[in-house]
Amino acid sequence: MSALKHLLACALMLGLSTVAVSGRAQAGGGEASRADALLREAIALADANDWAGAGERLEEAWALKKSYDVAGNLGQVYEKLDRMPEAAKYYDYAVRTFPPSGKPELKQTLVERFQAVKAKVGTVTVTVSEAQAKLMIGGKEVGESPLSSPLYVAPGSQELQVQKKGFATDVRTLIVAAGGELTLDVALSKDPAQPSEGEAKPMWPAILMGAVGAAGIGAGIGLIVVSQQRVGDAEVLRDTCVPLTEACSAGGDDLLSEANGLQGGGIAALAIGGAAAIGMAVYLAVPSGHAEGPPKPTAQLTPILAPGLAGLSFATSF
Repeated sequence: MSALKHLLACALMLGLSTVAVSGRAQAGGGEASRADALLREAIALADANDWAGAGERLEEAWALKKSYDVAGNLGQVYEKLDRMPEAAKYYDYAVRTFPPSGKPELKQTLVERFQAVKAKVGTVTVTVSEAQAKLMIGGKEVGESPLSSPLYVAPGSQELQVQKKGFATDVRTLIVAAGGELTLDVALSKDPAQPSEGEAKPMWPAILMGAVGAAGIGAGIGLIVVSQQRVGDAEVLRDTCVPLTEACSAGGDDLLSEANGLQGGGIAALAIGGAAAIGMAVYLAVPSGHAEGPPKPTAQLTPILAPGLAGLSFATSF
């Protein structure tokens, strides 16, 4: 039996016995049983040399039950597929979470395979100043701060992006050799164009527009009511002025002119108040964080030197 099949078989037996209790406590009995079934399917596919298919089944099992046995199997499958960064990631998890009650020889196998694969990739330890920041390599999310383990990358040049809402994106070009290590401290800077997550937009503009809207609408209604009263006064004056004299006619015209002016002012006040009310509604309805400001690029090239390792970190932010 090959080393991979031996590990798969050992991990499956452990997963179905006492060690599986931990996984079931986390994922629930139904999901854990499904994960165990997927492990069996992965072994069958490995027996048929269908490593890609075995990896797919194990990834499904991993989504249901994150445990050392699933991780160890994924590590060996990705090693077989020559996908060393993924293999190192899962071996790392398997070694770190190996249960005290597990078989020592199985853990030793995992440690040896992890060290062998780690020598073929770059190890990047990243510390980010802000929690819940997304880390992306090659456009793919590889973790969220704070990270519980290093990132494993293919040797050569890799682009790392650290993103969080309300902060400028930090972009770094990592150059690391096989077996090399980098340690990065990423200090995200506030982006003034965007509020941070959970940061509410200021309410004073909505309050101001609401006050202007209420005052405008109230004043407009009041002016129109008074204008109608002036029209009524003009009609009463003409009706009671018998015979109609020039003075009575002039007084009625003055009242009608005043009524027209009041009505025009009322309509203008209603328009201003309505516009302010609409502005308030739009301001409250539009989510925060849509404003965009000019980018503020920065760049930094940092050599990483230590006994037994070397590398470069090129950092930009925008």
